[in-house]
Amino acid sequence: MIVTSLADPWMLRFAYGAFLIGRLLIGLICMRWLLLLVIHQMVRVHWLVLTRAVATYITHQFAPGSSSEVLITSADSRIRVVDGVDLVQKFKET
Repeated sequence: MIVTSLADPWMLRFAYGAFLIGRLLIGLICMRWLLLLVIHQMVRVHWLVLTRAVATYITHQFAPGSSSEVLITSADSRIRVVDGVDLVQKFKET
């Protein structure tokens, strides 16, 4: 049975509006997940930068009998011997 009345166009508009609201909600959910993913990546990169900055702890010690020769060690297992401003020797753990 086909009913043609004044309510039919309203029902069509209502159904199409409900369809658009559903699509809008799906789009908002996708945008929220994308935003969370971007924030997660930013926090991860920031955390890696912070942990790398902590890992580059540097100490130094003057060589016995010399006031210009310095032994420099860092947390990344690199050792440098510096005489004044000149790099004398460089070692790296393998």
